[in-house]
Amino acid sequence: MYVNTDGTVGFVIGDSSGNEVNSAGVGSIDGGAWHFLCLTWDGSAGTATLFIDGVKDKEATNASVGSITDTSATLAIGADTDGASAADELTLALFRLSATAPSTTQIRQMYDAEKPMFVASAECLLQSGSTDAVLDVDVDPLTNKVLVTQTDAITIFDGLAVDSKPTVNSGSSEKGKLWGALRAEQNSANAYVTAPAVDQRQVNEMVRGLASDLPQGVDLSKAKAWITFDGLAISIKQSFNIKSLTSVSTGVVDVNFAVPFKGGPAASNTMPYAASVSCQPQSTYADHIFIDSGGTDCNTEKIRIRTTNSGGGAVGNQNVTAILFGELENE
Repeated sequence: MYVNTDGTVGFVIGDSSGNEVNSAGVGSIDGGAWHFLCLTWDGSAGTATLFIDGVKDKEATNASVGSITDTSATLAIGADTDGASAADELTLALFRLSATAPSTTQIRQMYDAEKPMFVASAECLLQSGSTDAVLDVDVDPLTNKVLVTQTDAITIFDGLAVDSKPTVNSGSSEKGKLWGALRAEQNSANAYVTAPAVDQRQVNEMVRGLASDLPQGVDLSKAKAWITFDGLAISIKQSFNIKSLTSVSTGVVDVNFAVPFKGGPAASNTMPYAASVSCQPQSTYADHIFIDSGGTDCNTEKIRIRTTNSGGGAVGNQNVTAILFGELENE
């Protein structure tokens, strides 16, 4: 995997016989900012997938790529195998290589958990002054922040970075609990509750949540993705949770989601969402619009939309709208 001088990201995977799968990449990373890059390889299908900041950017396939057997091969990080093309204009951190590929959800979770670490002056370690022992750990069911209790320190993590370090009350801390803006602390002397000024609605939600000890469920009443686009110019007019459009052929457009829906593998025709599509008829003919759900044309990562004229011929349409309901991978 490499970064070009213009910031685009590419990759190459090859075998001992000279077969390759490669792509110059379509995404771009801006200089001076940290980005999370991940490349996965499915050897059974011969598919390489590049993710930038937790979102799939590019996929390329060559089923002819096979295994590599070379006992004298060199593993190089930040250069080609022969030492050329050194990445001397990059800063690299948290490199990892695994025998199995993480899922799309796991890649997004890694990005969400790690990105606070790269904020200026971020802290990532426990800071107790007297002991390394951890006495209690609690996960906030509302925010997923983690409260870690030590004898003389309380540390709240958001992902892998420290969010805050509340002052320990009189006595040695023993246990702690988070619930939104509410924090409870039990120590050797007393029990304390810290509740900063909040609106009444938040207080009611905290009380109701504490009573059931369960977080709120996924809200399926709200649209999780929507778009209005020009099917002739293949351009997005307005959208939410849409990464891009792909023109398949005349009148056939793939709408690619930024955050995929939950369901089966992306390669399967699962359609794990409820979708409604519509178009504004052009002046010269009556348009018909429908979802193309054959094969794997609609799945967790995209939906394919077709428009035809009154005779069934494929035509482009300038005003196409799609609205989708369901559960996203990160919910």
